[in-house]
Amino acid sequence: MSQFNVIVYNIDYDNDGEKIDLPDCLYMAFAKRQDDEEMEAAISDEISDLTGFCHKGFKWRPNYLKNIVAQSSDDPLVDLMTLARAATQGQWHIQEGVEEAPEITAGEDQVIGHEGFWGDPDQDWANAAYIAAACPETILPLLKELAEYRAS
Repeated sequence: MSQFNVIVYNIDYDNDGEKIDLPDCLYMAFAKRQDDEEMEAAISDEISDLTGFCHKGFKWRPNYLKNIVAQSSDDPLVDLMTLARAATQGQWHIQEGVEEAPEITAGEDQVIGHEGFWGDPDQDWANAAYIAAACPETILPLLKELAEYRAS
């Protein structure tokens, strides 16, 4: 069964000004994704259940990595397709980024990631080139072709 994982942060506890060691960030898993209002109510209840304290507010976001990993199957092809569909779509490129380290980008200026900084610069650029070449635009058609081959 797939879960919906969230990260809850900036929790403003209602502790009447007492100095109490309470977590700044909580990781939670729910049976399914609900609309925002229902999610916030469920998260609110869970904060109180986990800490024993009420709160005056919080922020939350999906835990993207956990949600993707939670969908993993026994088939690496299916898992790779899931990851490729979740990644930034379009063609990826490499360019010089911070401290001359390679930067992987999509579109005009969307930074996807950085490679290296302290390693071997030649290897960093080779890794970045591979990551950029393995973008979803390239990988998904190959995976589709492999899936069709398997099915035949």
